[in-house]
Amino acid sequence: MSNYFEVTDPRGKIVVCSQYQWDTHISNFHGVEDLQRSDLIETIQNPAEIYRDAFFLDRECYYRFSKRHQAYIKITVELHKTRNTVITAYKVDSVKKGEKIVWPR
Repeated sequence: MSNYFEVTDPRGKIVVCSQYQWDTHISNFHGVEDLQRSDLIETIQNPAEIYRDAFFLDRECYYRFSKRHQAYIKITVELHKTRNTVITAYKVDSVKKGEKIVWPR
């Protein structure tokens, strides 16, 4: 399976988005056809904040406000020992209730 992108977050963690995940779940699934690869890369490399997911302890959520979209871009990442994988990405108005901040502290 090929990677759509692979980047490093500000904490030095590697985050990978597979081409399959992009094609089948992100680009058309959430109605975010206007989100681009660069939006996701920028959000992971330069997030405003990173939160622990409210329901899945093995997931983190990266947030960055996009002036172009006039919304936050949220990327949910599943944590693994060496490489973390993008689960989904979409636009939101605010941080989800119940998420706990992990970066910056």
